[in-house]
Amino acid sequence: MEDSLLAQEIRNKNQAVFCQLVEKYQQKIVHTCYGIIGNMDDARDIAQDVFVDIWQKIDSFRGDSSLSTWIYRIAINKSLNFKKHIHHQQLIDRIELWMGFKEDENVDEKHAMHTCFEIESSEMADVFRKALNTLPENQKTAFTLCKFEELSYQEISEIMKLSLSSIESLIHRAKENMQKKLKAYVKNQY
Repeated sequence: MEDSLLAQEIRNKNQAVFCQLVEKYQQKIVHTCYGIIGNMDDARDIAQDVFVDIWQKIDSFRGDSSLSTWIYRIAINKSLNFKKHIHHQQLIDRIELWMGFKEDENVDEKHAMHTCFEIESSEMADVFRKALNTLPENQKTAFTLCKFEELSYQEISEIMKLSLSSIESLIHRAKENMQKKLKAYVKNQY
């Protein structure tokens, strides 16, 4: 079904069509969110929020881009906002602990779970996740969409609202940065 027809059916509150959309995009959206925030449980929660937003805000889809681009844009924005909130909350928790307003010493341990790489428990997966987390946010987002979601540079350009040459540059720099980090790790190990 074409994007415009799909969007119209969802505007008409056709639940069967919406279920088809969820089935088509759910795993992709979960993986995109996970690539940005690094926690599978939170990624699943954010993905649910994405689909709630799609259902509630389908009227805001103007058709300027493809429906998938619009959906990915929602997922990325929600993931980045979540990440900002977590970072802000960690800072508040540390200040409250330091000032003596909180006595819970497990606060940092709880937030450390958000940086765990849950795809595999292998050491290399942890090293890869740490290297990915050191990338600037735009590089990380572009790299995640390219490598994990296998989107084209053009699709990533539309999702991130950046020129195609900017996306090419971001992905190139992300690859170089990841390569340097991983080479340094291997060199230190052997």
